[in-house]
Amino acid sequence: MKKIIIIIAAIIITSCNASKNTANSDIKNTEVKQEKKNAKLIGGSWTLEVMLTKNIEEPSEGNKLSYLTIYPEKLQFSGSDGCNNLNGGIKKLDETNIIFSQMISTKMLCPDMKIADTFTKIMSQVVVYKISDEKLFLYNKENIEILQFRKK
Repeated sequence: MKKIIIIIAAIIITSCNASKNTANSDIKNTEVKQEKKNAKLIGGSWTLEVMLTKNIEEPSEGNKLSYLTIYPEKLQFSGSDGCNNLNGGIKKLDETNIIFSQMISTKMLCPDMKIADTFTKIMSQVVVYKISDEKLFLYNKENIEILQFRKK
């Protein structure tokens, strides 16, 4: 009789662990799906509206609008700083964090390099993002908003 009780107890414990592992696996799968969903939201083209709390006006003659196109499935980005074309990789991308890496750009000289130089410099400081109302907000490690884009 003791053997039967021990066997039944072992079966119950084993099945509880299997249920727990399945539940943990389901939670992890849900988290991964949510991260992929959030990462997909960041995909596409974004036009710069605000940089370091200053609204970006229409570009001066010889310059163009600054924009960013993010390819989450490839972990890459491209865009323009208003003068030069940019390309690079994304080192980290999840539901709230993004780190741009290996940024390269053309080296054209435009009439107004102030926005272009600042844009390129602060892109390397981005670590956090938020998307709300078709707008992309990028923050530095101090959680200060440094760039704001609108969906193209």
